[in-house]
Amino acid sequence: MSTGFLDRLRYAPVLADGAMGTEIFARGVTFDRCFDDLNLSRPDMILDIHRLYVEAGAEVLETNTFGANHFRLIEHDFQAKVAEINVETFKGVVQLSGFVNSDTAMYEAVRIARGIKGVTSVKNDMHVK
Repeated sequence: MSTGFLDRLRYAPVLADGAMGTEIFARGVTFDRCFDDLNLSRPDMILDIHRLYVEAGAEVLETNTFGANHFRLIEHDFQAKVAEINVETFKGVVQLSGFVNSDTAMYEAVRIARGIKGVTSVKNDMHVK
């Protein structure tokens, strides 16, 4: 049964993922690439990284959308893809919901996909059931 995030915090510490950029770079993607566009061009790689974090016990997944806003995507001429990148990224994380709620996950209480889209945009929280 899912409860609110604050209720979950009262139960025990919550383990989050981290270092998405480092994981992407470790897979051979260079820093001159747009990591946010990988949500469209390499969703398999991004979802695999998320899966590995869940296997390690992560209950909070930060989406690969740190720079998925108009101002950051201009650098790669992807500014017209802001909505597509963000929507497809959340869809991909939601696809993990069956895996997240499996026996390999540490807790059943709450799973959050939290999009961090940089300082020029708003944080969005989405519960993944």
